[in-house]
Amino acid sequence: MSHVTLQLVFFDGGEAFEQWTPTDSLYGSRHLADHMSLIPHPPGSEHTMLLNAVDFFVLLDLTGAQDPKIVNRFENTAHWFDRLITAEKRLHPLGLLSSHQNEQSYFRKDVNMGPVEDDHLPFLERGVPVLHMIATPFPSFLHTMEDTGDQIHSHTVENLTKVLVVFLAEYFRL
Repeated sequence: MSHVTLQLVFFDGGEAFEQWTPTDSLYGSRHLADHMSLIPHPPGSEHTMLLNAVDFFVLLDLTGAQDPKIVNRFENTAHWFDRLITAEKRLHPLGLLSSHQNEQSYFRKDVNMGPVEDDHLPFLERGVPVLHMIATPFPSFLHTMEDTGDQIHSHTVENLTKVLVVFLAEYFRL
């Protein structure tokens, strides 16, 4: 693997001001995708842009509630999704997942759900492979007065963090 970096980006402006449309939503991710599609990469290149250097885009959304169900949504990143499944399955017998039964699984291949409009779209539309980690169905408290920090399930966050650490360690061949 050549020079590879991990970049964490926290988007804002995902919601619509008036009504959700392609132009009234996803403000932060649309801005970044536009910006990255205009920056030559490597510097001085006339044919490739910074966006072309993205191996794949991982979007985490709505993953903090108890017992999220996360399904693969894109065939071209199915092999990465399979690695998340494998990481979770390897952590179970080691007793490293808190309050998580062996028969329970966050990452599911047996469920088929369609795409979700989210911050990955501006990147997907520009040809960047996407691994979309979003809980579906959405938590029942989403966008209600009960949508507070109290809804964050600490064991779930801890477990998903462990799965992602294994995933990233393997990706970077650490």
